[in-house]
Amino acid sequence: MNKKKKIKKPVRKGDKAESVEKVSVDQLLEQLESTSFELDEQPYASLFKIYHREFLNRSITKGLIDPSDLSIAGDGTSVVTSARERSHPLCNCSENGISDCSCDRFFSQPDCDIGWVSSRDRFYFGYDLYMLVATNSESDLPFFPLLNPASKHDSHGFPETWFRMKSFLPDLHVSKWLLDSAHDAMPYYLYCRKNHIQLFIDLNVKRGMACFSAVHCRFESYECHFGTIASEVSFLPESRHPSLLA
Repeated sequence: MNKKKKIKKPVRKGDKAESVEKVSVDQLLEQLESTSFELDEQPYASLFKIYHREFLNRSITKGLIDPSDLSIAGDGTSVVTSARERSHPLCNCSENGISDCSCDRFFSQPDCDIGWVSSRDRFYFGYDLYMLVATNSESDLPFFPLLNPASKHDSHGFPETWFRMKSFLPDLHVSKWLLDSAHDAMPYYLYCRKNHIQLFIDLNVKRGMACFSAVHCRFESYECHFGTIASEVSFLPESRHPSLLA
């Protein structure tokens, strides 16, 4: 069995850790688009139904959230559950004097792992809580949370959360996304263009610097900025192409 790739400490203080995901954002979006999520099959189904009834529905009823035209923002935050992995061996090697065996172990939190929190510049064990909030509501009210393993990169955490939200809350209509530079990937722009969603993403300066720092383009009826490489913007109308190599 292939071991999961471990998160590495960033070179510069304050930087976010690189993704350790085995699939690309493009592959993940394609996979999740064709996946049907059933709420009753989720381990958090009962808790989500209580949250939906007692908090989200009341916010909508009071007019604090407009379900017909939502502008959303998303981001992940660390949730520490313990100082280390909690597990115990399923063998009796220790009774035979073997203290370092590779036998199967029982993990009390199998969906947790090790992540990196850039604001504190350290590793932690637990979850990554990805939260979607309604930016056009009072106080940016949260409306859909999802716990992922701590190593989950935000570029993958958002699709995991977004498609579950669409399945569990089908009556909500989202027209705008507001995301940070961790989400600055071409598949996001293509998905939003196809689904008529206005997208606003902060530039990731690590992307596309060989040719240019940013491209200013128009997708349908809104403006956006993104960093990428010249070959990836060939679909743009010719009149909108900047002089990439000037």
